[in-house]
Amino acid sequence: MVHYLKNYIKSWNGNERRFIVELKDANFPIIECVAEDILFGFGEMKWNISAIVPLISDKKISEKNSVVLRKLKGMECKLKWEGFGKRKPKFVLLPIVYKYESFLPNLKPDSRLAECLTNDQSLLNLVKVIEPDDLFFTLQLGSPRANESFLEFIQRCYNRPEEATWVVTLVRSFPRYEFIKHRKIFMAVYEFFNRSSIILRNFSELMMKT
Repeated sequence: MVHYLKNYIKSWNGNERRFIVELKDANFPIIECVAEDILFGFGEMKWNISAIVPLISDKKISEKNSVVLRKLKGMECKLKWEGFGKRKPKFVLLPIVYKYESFLPNLKPDSRLAECLTNDQSLLNLVKVIEPDDLFFTLQLGSPRANESFLEFIQRCYNRPEEATWVVTLVRSFPRYEFIKHRKIFMAVYEFFNRSSIILRNFSELMMKT
């Protein structure tokens, strides 16, 4: 990735399995990359590649914005392929959003963001080029504390958000036989993150103004 996107990169640090890329002149500041070994993959790895999209820079989040962030939490979504042969991409709610209802009583699953993403044809065209194994949008409202369960973490940050950051994560392997396509794919990944960052910010800011 660093090789193919070198003209867009300000700096990077890490190792061959986990690294962070700081970008210049992009709509999102950071890409985080984490590798996982593929069983019977002959040394190849599957990559979790995440764009970090901050929404609110202030340390202090107002109660008005907290209300909106709770609504946005119910809009987390993922990619779904429909059909056979020439499959069509669309975005749907993450299954965990429906589970949130059991321990976040005021959360309501809402598909408006998924519909907004699905209606952007340029975004879908990039998805077709990338062909990710998985792709999802999650809203980070804080960081876990030591000895805190997942349930406690989600409830605490939902009730009192400490930050507001969209995380766009795509999962994909880059097998050797695709080497000739790697430049095109990584450029599409960058463009996808750039485009989705604009959509996420515009959508979220519109929610905060209403």
